[in-house]
Amino acid sequence: MPEVLEWRRVERPDVVARSLARALRQGAVMAFPTESAYVVSASAMVPQAVERVQHLVGAQPIEVALASSEAVRDWLPTLTATGLRLIRRCWPGPLTLACADDWPTGLAQRLLGEVRDAITPEKILYLRQPAHEAIHQVSRRLREPLIIANLPEGDSETYQLRRVLDRAGSRIDLAIDGLPRYHQPATVVEVVGERWKVRRPGVLTEEMLQKQLTTVVLLVCTGNTCRSPMAEALCKKLLAERLGCTIEELPRRGYQILSAGLSAGPGLPAAEEAVSLMRAWGADLTRHQSQQLTVELVQRADHLLVMTRGHAQALLRQLPPGCVAPRLLSPDGKDVEDPIGGSAEVYEACARQMRDYLEQFLDQLLGGGQSLTQA
Repeated sequence: MPEVLEWRRVERPDVVARSLARALRQGAVMAFPTESAYVVSASAMVPQAVERVQHLVGAQPIEVALASSEAVRDWLPTLTATGLRLIRRCWPGPLTLACADDWPTGLAQRLLGEVRDAITPEKILYLRQPAHEAIHQVSRRLREPLIIANLPEGDSETYQLRRVLDRAGSRIDLAIDGLPRYHQPATVVEVVGERWKVRRPGVLTEEMLQKQLTTVVLLVCTGNTCRSPMAEALCKKLLAERLGCTIEELPRRGYQILSAGLSAGPGLPAAEEAVSLMRAWGADLTRHQSQQLTVELVQRADHLLVMTRGHAQALLRQLPPGCVAPRLLSPDGKDVEDPIGGSAEVYEACARQMRDYLEQFLDQLLGGGQSLTQA
């Protein structure tokens, strides 16, 4: 039987991960937990190890496990907005991206022929970023592609280590002990251009994926009680009017409009002046609760619209890689000044300014083919 490593008891994960990466480079085959099931893995640069994985998994697809979502561009240089949106919102996690069109122009072409044939038998490349810490730590240190694959499913689904050991036995060199979060496989989604379809059902349902694929507009100010809530309410109202639907139907039509503040206290209502003005304009702010801008919110955004140049500069210093760049709501570079503490006239002037800018933004949004289509 293979050696079993209890990851929860590892005192120096970085040291252990370097040792495991070294063993993979030397041809080892290992079993790793992921968030959805155990997988067997090997270095894509060792053909003999890849062949061992093939014998273990049979007809199951062999995937390339990426250490970061940014690496997807190395494998799929021309991946469309649909694919990029999926990985930005679902990775690391139980999603495998399947692409048949542009993978021959990426890193796959540099693999040895027998390895490339093993991971693209149907001329489809499968990419995934698993969420479990062990495989994440190891893949970061491997410095070469890591392949993973599920053992064949059947009566003994491989969500427990003992079942993996029963299935694989001495055909693997080491197994990492860890508990998958979900007792379902990762969902496999094929993307062709801007169209997508589920190739294998799993943790993420079609309804969940459709929600993740909406175009997200995130409006940002300082406290999320005046400017950005008014902009959110106005944007929803204007967009619904253009699409001929209700505000509640916007997510089903492919759009989410959100707002947040760089220095917002949680759960505060919108300013009374903002609530009264929006009511007069046919928009509702009575249920608004302020929220702090977070990395998770920014990573979801397709459009990140800020009120001032100061907001943009502050965000640029904080944004992690792969996020959309902030831009001013004003198309001509003007700041939208904070109306807090001002009169009703000041609030109305601010709202009129934002409404004009939002009309121009929606011209671009709806004219740019932002809606997403399921195959």
